[in-house]
Amino acid sequence: MPLPKTYLRLTLSGCLLAIAGLTLVGCRDKPSSSAQNVRGTTSGPRRVVALGRLQPAGGVISISAIPGERIESYAMHVVEGGQVAAGSKLAVLSSYTLRSKQVEALEKKYDLAQKQQKYEKGGAQLQVYQATAAVAEATAKIAEINSQKNKLSGLGEAAAIATEDVQRLAQLQRQDPELVTPHELRRKENEAARARNEHRSLKDSLLAAETAATVALETAVASKALAESNVSQLTDIDQSEVVRLELEVAQQTVQQSELYAPGAENDPPLTILKKFVEPGEFITQLPVLQAADLSTMVCIAEVYEGDLTQIKECQEVVITSSAFDSKFASGIRGKVVHIGSMIGNPELTNRNPLAPSDRSVVEVRIEFDPKRDTEEEREKRLIAVTKEAAARVGLQVTVEFIPVDKKAQKSNQQAQGKSEAEVEEPADAPAESPLDVDTECEKITAK
Repeated sequence: MPLPKTYLRLTLSGCLLAIAGLTLVGCRDKPSSSAQNVRGTTSGPRRVVALGRLQPAGGVISISAIPGERIESYAMHVVEGGQVAAGSKLAVLSSYTLRSKQVEALEKKYDLAQKQQKYEKGGAQLQVYQATAAVAEATAKIAEINSQKNKLSGLGEAAAIATEDVQRLAQLQRQDPELVTPHELRRKENEAARARNEHRSLKDSLLAAETAATVALETAVASKALAESNVSQLTDIDQSEVVRLELEVAQQTVQQSELYAPGAENDPPLTILKKFVEPGEFITQLPVLQAADLSTMVCIAEVYEGDLTQIKECQEVVITSSAFDSKFASGIRGKVVHIGSMIGNPELTNRNPLAPSDRSVVEVRIEFDPKRDTEEEREKRLIAVTKEAAARVGLQVTVEFIPVDKKAQKSNQQAQGKSEAEVEEPADAPAESPLDVDTECEKITAK
């Protein structure tokens, strides 16, 4: 009895699946040479390979402005790839004209306020002088009244003597009418009455004058104190100071209508990397410009946290990328200068679709360190390397960390069937002895 076609198909499919499973098991039992090259063996350090990016040593500077503003114009030298001096003007915003007029108006207002303050202060000072003169005048009047009081005392004494003379003459006349005539007695009585009236009149006038002089002195003293208080108030509370503060605020708003390159006068020039906003366009949350100092370039590698035990400061690395010029096709030498302490998610994307994406990484800072026989050759090579990196800011590269124990690495490679001649070295690799991290760090410290 022939078997059904469906049964034959199922049997054939099962056989094919079994063969495929055996093949996969065989592949897993025998690791590839490339995997061994990355992981190494348990007897020596592993070769760590990570992704990195090229960036300026000082980072990329984002220059922003207030959102909603509009770019009026850029300075002539502000072009992508062009250099600008630190602190130089980069762009002018559309609000610059209006804010400049506000500053001009406040400058005139401040000038008028200062003149008004000076005029009011001068008037208050004049009042002080006038009050001082009034005090002096009242004081002199009181002194004159005091001198008149001495005269009043003399008049009182004269009136008393005249009255006594009249009384004696009247007594003599009563004793001997022929000795004192009536006419002589009346004359003496008139003189005594005139002396009393003069004394009484002077006394009354001096009393009124003294009262008036005392009031005048008190008024003059109060006026002087008030005038001095006005002068002090005008000195302490300067109305023009309010206008000056308004002027400073307006001047700062004018500065916000201009974009300047960061840095001081003697700082290195910056290179314009990218312009995000063109003249006439409104500013959004994005930066207006991005600039950087490209005189020193570094590489920031993202190393998996599990590989940190294989990384040390001063350790040599090789940086490679297919975007490099042919002179650097075999890679660029560098050394680890700093290992970060913060663990985070990777920012660089691995182009291998099978690479794990859920790993945490640590940023490792790498400086270029080409190896040459003489210092002059090294400097020339470093200039060329920096120029190459500066032309590719943000380029994603591959970073290979050379194991500290290089002899162990070579023995591992020989154990995998490779000869020493097959071990590739970058074009700028040194011909000297294997890497010794502690020795290299001591050399750097000595320099």
